[in-house]
Amino acid sequence: MTNQLSETKTRQFFAEKHGLHLDESGPYPFEFAVLQRPKNSDWYVSFYVFSIKRNELVRRRRNVYGDSQKAKKESARIIIDEINTVLKAGGHIDPVKKLRDSGEMPLATALAEFMKDKRLTLKEQSVKTYEKWSNYFVMFLSAYDLSKISLKDFNNEHAADMRTHALTVLKMGNKSYNTYKAFVSGFFIYSKPIYKLTSNPISETLFNLPTKTSKHIAYNAAQIAAYKEACEKLDLPELWFFVRMIYYTFCRPWEEVRKMQVGDIKDDHIIIYADTSKTNHRSVMIPPALEAIFSEWKIREYPPHFYIFSHGYKPGKTVVSHNFFYDKHRKVLDEMDLSKQGYDIYGWKHTGAIALYKATKDLMLVKEQCGHSDISQTVQYLRDLGVFHYSAGINLFPEI
Repeated sequence: MTNQLSETKTRQFFAEKHGLHLDESGPYPFEFAVLQRPKNSDWYVSFYVFSIKRNELVRRRRNVYGDSQKAKKESARIIIDEINTVLKAGGHIDPVKKLRDSGEMPLATALAEFMKDKRLTLKEQSVKTYEKWSNYFVMFLSAYDLSKISLKDFNNEHAADMRTHALTVLKMGNKSYNTYKAFVSGFFIYSKPIYKLTSNPISETLFNLPTKTSKHIAYNAAQIAAYKEACEKLDLPELWFFVRMIYYTFCRPWEEVRKMQVGDIKDDHIIIYADTSKTNHRSVMIPPALEAIFSEWKIREYPPHFYIFSHGYKPGKTVVSHNFFYDKHRKVLDEMDLSKQGYDIYGWKHTGAIALYKATKDLMLVKEQCGHSDISQTVQYLRDLGVFHYSAGINLFPEI
């Protein structure tokens, strides 16, 4: 530990000595320092260091002095070693803090800081989504020659150009555009108090485009029976097991059910961990029908670290890919003549939620199994699926 502190202080000393900066915002690109010996002028050491303000490499030089060539070479060697030590440790010029205080923070640097924060605070899948929208925004900045613009100089006209680029060049649909716009607006909301911005050009200029609500379609009673029959006919018992897991647990097929392990199944509930859950760490109850399936497949007899859905149609050490069940599901839909009609595996989650509510009329039970934060979320969820928690009263409507 003492050696590490000593090395840090040494690098910081070298940085200050040569007019450079070191902080935790790096690393940055650079070009090593080298000795230049022009014939008719003084020797100097030349190097390229990254300017945060300009968002590019900038050439810098340090003059070399000495009474003899030998002395000059030794002086140059020391300068080169010190500068290269700093560059390799993340040396740069125009430090972030100074730019924050001056109001000249480059948009690209602020975006990088925003993404750094998201990588620390969001789950892996969410980070990937953020990176996708960030890349689109960077593409726009490059296309409109705005890569070096200051954050405070990004205005409403630039926001309008961003919209044009998204719709005409990136060919985004309305739904994707709305999500992209929300990402960039969120970046400005995040940046506003940090960099003392006075406006959000995205929210001031751009509005959501109309979209058609797209929900995963639930299966009706006849389709459930036909799906089961198709699985039996095509000899796909593992698919029927998989969709029933979704049906009974209300879990997402790919990130939650597919990644479940034997050890996640407790006596009367299944644990959904935060690294796979869409929300936070939660549990779902095991109804008797699902327990009977576990017994049929002898799930509890396998080691706890085995994935429930593995290769060989039994739990194993490796988890299956998305396509393992997706391809089988497509075969079943072809058998049922339901291809290209919007039915997917996720629809089994909604099918289960509808079935449980209609059987029990218990909103709190559905809320807990869904993992909703409050009952109003459950009411809205069921309403979106065409199920109304107060529907029984409609039968009492007086005739006229």
